[in-house]
Amino acid sequence: MVSRRSAVVVLAALIVSGLLPGRLYAQSAIAGVVKDATGAVLPGVTVEAASPVLIEKVRTVVTDEAGQYLIVDLRPGVYSVTFTLEGFSTLRRDGIELPTSFTATVNADLRIGALEETINVSGQSPVVDMRSATQQQVLNKELLESVPTGRNLWGTGATLTGVTLNAPDVGGTGGMQQVYMTVHGSQARDNAIQVDGMSVNGIEGNGAIQQYFNQGMFEEWSYQTSALSAEVQGSGVRMNMVPKDGGNIFKGSMFWSHTPGEWQSNNFTSALRATGLRAPNRVDQILDLNLGLGGPVVKERLWFFSSFRRWGVDQTISDSFYNLDPTYRTYKPDLSRPTVDDNLIKSGVVRLTYQMTSQHKFAAYLDRIVKFRGHECNAPTAEEACGIRWPKLYFTAQAKYTGTLSNRVLVEAGWSENNESYNTQATQASVKPTDIGRSDRITSEKWSSVIGPYYFRAPIRHTFVGSLSYVTGSHAFKTGFQLGKGGNNLQRSFPNGLDLYQEYRNGVPASVVVYNTPQDAAETIKYDLGLYAQDSWKYKRLTLNPGLRIELFNSYIRENGAPAGRFVPARHFDAIEDMPNWKDTAPRFGLVYDVLGDGKTAVKAHVGKYVTAFSTTGFAEVYDPMVVQTDRRTWSDPNRDDIAQDNEIGPVQTPFNISGVTVRTPDPDIERPYQWEYNVGVQRELTNGLSISAGWVRREFRRLFWTDNVLTTFDDYTAVQILSPLDGTSIPVYNLNVAKRGQVRQIDKNSDRNRRSYNGVDIGFTSRVGGGNLFGGVNAGRQIATICEVDDPNNLRFCDQHDLDVPYLTQFKLAGMYPLPYGVQLSGSWQGYPGAQFSGSGDVAEPSLNVNYIVDRTIVPTLTQSSVTVQLVEPGTKFLKRWNQIDVRLGRKFQFRNVNVQGQFDIFNLLNSSSILAVTQTFGPSLDRPTRILQGRLFAVGAQVNF
Repeated sequence: MVSRRSAVVVLAALIVSGLLPGRLYAQSAIAGVVKDATGAVLPGVTVEAASPVLIEKVRTVVTDEAGQYLIVDLRPGVYSVTFTLEGFSTLRRDGIELPTSFTATVNADLRIGALEETINVSGQSPVVDMRSATQQQVLNKELLESVPTGRNLWGTGATLTGVTLNAPDVGGTGGMQQVYMTVHGSQARDNAIQVDGMSVNGIEGNGAIQQYFNQGMFEEWSYQTSALSAEVQGSGVRMNMVPKDGGNIFKGSMFWSHTPGEWQSNNFTSALRATGLRAPNRVDQILDLNLGLGGPVVKERLWFFSSFRRWGVDQTISDSFYNLDPTYRTYKPDLSRPTVDDNLIKSGVVRLTYQMTSQHKFAAYLDRIVKFRGHECNAPTAEEACGIRWPKLYFTAQAKYTGTLSNRVLVEAGWSENNESYNTQATQASVKPTDIGRSDRITSEKWSSVIGPYYFRAPIRHTFVGSLSYVTGSHAFKTGFQLGKGGNNLQRSFPNGLDLYQEYRNGVPASVVVYNTPQDAAETIKYDLGLYAQDSWKYKRLTLNPGLRIELFNSYIRENGAPAGRFVPARHFDAIEDMPNWKDTAPRFGLVYDVLGDGKTAVKAHVGKYVTAFSTTGFAEVYDPMVVQTDRRTWSDPNRDDIAQDNEIGPVQTPFNISGVTVRTPDPDIERPYQWEYNVGVQRELTNGLSISAGWVRREFRRLFWTDNVLTTFDDYTAVQILSPLDGTSIPVYNLNVAKRGQVRQIDKNSDRNRRSYNGVDIGFTSRVGGGNLFGGVNAGRQIATICEVDDPNNLRFCDQHDLDVPYLTQFKLAGMYPLPYGVQLSGSWQGYPGAQFSGSGDVAEPSLNVNYIVDRTIVPTLTQSSVTVQLVEPGTKFLKRWNQIDVRLGRKFQFRNVNVQGQFDIFNLLNSSSILAVTQTFGPSLDRPTRILQGRLFAVGAQVNF
């Protein structure tokens, strides 16, 4: 059923779309109005946009009856725009810098004269987009090469106002693993990662997990952070990476940077040591070599570009050491031998661009990636318990056709693939097949072997797209589709059929976590189809952008089976269709008003509905009868041999599915979660190249899922009062009726009571003045959740944050480059963050800290559950300290004929901050002990060569 709010926006979009032609520009565009000396509009003016970045050299349109023109599907670069009309002098505007996904307003006033007379005007590049309400920051080649970052999409995105990562990146130290990027309270799964305007999102994490892209492959990176059009599904960050095409002359490039571990400053302070931290994470070495070469195969017809990159980071893991106990039965850390997390990634790219005729172009690329990780674990894990990650088949590939059928009609079609097949949790060579993983729930230490099973996965996603654009001077309409297909195969197993790991409480045996392994599951996306229509209509100073998107999503569980394990028999399950089968509408509506009519002050507003992104991992995998399952059961090791025998393990808490009738199913009427996003803002060009902006953003989450065990109710729980170990206050713990233990039939439903919302304000600026390029701003935002529709009364504590004093959190960003005398260039970034915790996943995280009290039978002897986790402190009351990261680069350029060489010296974490990024939040002797701090000051030397 369509909600009243959806109906209103749909109706508005349909009314406007029905009355008007429409438009959307997929890449960049140049638009404007042509008038004569009296101010009268001039129809029939030929407008040409020329640039060396166009393989066809020139794009041509003609102004309409209102004197307006629009040239779409332009690649970023520097353009000359020429205006010609019989009886008037020719006018040419040079030096128009056109960034990605931006519409530059270039107006013209023609004077009467001979056509052969040409008037040249040095162009002033517009900085305010008068045709789109989307909030965007473009990092061109100059910024990508100048600003010191880890040269990955996350670390670069972290320099932008409002963008938050789940882990910081100091000099590339965070770029070897998945880092999740969010904005304005979004979810990482809702990000749209694109190459040349086409999606290359993966399967895992519902699309949150991305490939490791080779920066040397790209010309520009564009980040859109709010008011996204109907061309995309989600409302997170839309990142479009514009690839290099080559050109009519051969060009090459080289980037090299190196940081030896000896060049890192020590930021392990006495205050950190007093918290119980024994060894912080430190760099062993960082390396990055990136080569590129492009040029013509056939001039003006076939171009190529190729790139190779080899980069890696070796760094120690906080409080992770080799084990002095050769049996691995206990953990005796060797403090002189910290564990080194060793990583290496290699990428090889080839891209071809073929201009078949003046109207038809074809481009394709393949990026083959190899990724290795030798020690995958977190603090405080012993070296032997760190897993190994081996690549199986990593690559992205893409093919795209563009047809300019006339100066008004543009068609596009394409395909892309993202394959991230790999295995993880392989054991170290020193670990024997009989070694059992061990973990202490109080100290958080892990040792003996990896915690959990060996894991192979093959997530493969294909995306097919097609679109048709109809463009006039004042209107443009785009309609199209995006079809996602693919699937994921997951296999898990333990060595020697152990199928569990053992848990302790301050060294005393307490429980085991058992698995339903071996496991072999497979789910498939039948279709993830988005049908969209996006319109843009300009009338005088007002531009309207109505859009509508129809979302169809269907996935299913393949027939599968697995042999018997220690805790499960052999299993075989039939295929399950329609898991799920959703149909949704997502209207969008935006407007832009040119306040003064000079293209320099814009008021922008937008409202849009965005469905939550899903692949196979967020739904079908959850209900696959072969999904990996765990059950925490009591174990006290009565024979004291420190090995959990079957007859020592306590009763089942949550039974495994062995019959095909799973204990967890979705409600037949379950619907897809979605969000509403609202934006209002203003942008003003203060002077040539300098603009400021301010905006308000609100996000509301609806149809959130919750899980209901229909075999139990709140009446099956009895309150037992315990005392808080922090302040002695009484806290209820709800004990399950013993007759209900093991009775589980969970149904996932949409909640009409659970809510989550975000409110925030952005203030920012961009400056291209004095040869520099700077950008930055301030964001203040607050996330509030009400999650009170729950199955277990133990989860009601602090469930409604509207009753709490949750503060607004503020971040500050400044980045860019500026030329100094004698050919020296200064560049850098400053990121200032509130003391929010960094989470390990792409979900929306609670920014404040918890104190989790694990209540088991040592505290409540009659407790039926194996344990209950109680939150001791109120959300929004306990935070880490604010922290700052300042990175600086000094570069000096030299010219040797046609070769440009830049030597550079980088300083990451200039202030040598030792800010705490994460702490242990379990009550006990390790409470508040740091598990990760900001990497100490890093020095790096490097060079860039372009010829």
